[in-house]
Amino acid sequence: MPDQPRTSSDAQTTTKPRRTEEHGRDTRPGRRHDARPALEAAGSTLVAGHSAHVPQGVCGHTLFDLGDFSDDYAVDPLLRNDLGLLWLVTVDVAGPRRVEAVPPRLEFASTRRANGVETTLLLALLEERCAAVGSTVRREGEHLVFASR
Repeated sequence: MPDQPRTSSDAQTTTKPRRTEEHGRDTRPGRRHDARPALEAAGSTLVAGHSAHVPQGVCGHTLFDLGDFSDDYAVDPLLRNDLGLLWLVTVDVAGPRRVEAVPPRLEFASTRRANGVETTLLLALLEERCAAVGSTVRREGEHLVFASR
């Protein structure tokens, strides 16, 4: 990538790397953070990780894991992979401007909007996951809104 600053005429690039660990269980320190700076420096407008099956935190241009939007795994009662996110990301050439999500509940052969109790539980899980990557999450009505520190 050129060392030139991006302009409004530059194309936006989304990178979707696959994580190798299932359900976000990676015991190697710093492993999931290693690729983020390189992908962002290479010009990715948005990096959207996947395959951990549980939504993770947000940092800079990176959504560490999108989670699932359909039920294709047994529910882990601690990780709550039955609580996902439908991501709504506002992006410009500089990267994400606003990152928010609507929480769905994944059930056998169907997906519905998470209720208040389920959203509160997911918010608590995401507060911990976001803190691990240097971001925060808060509830605004029926949406969860993410911010990098």
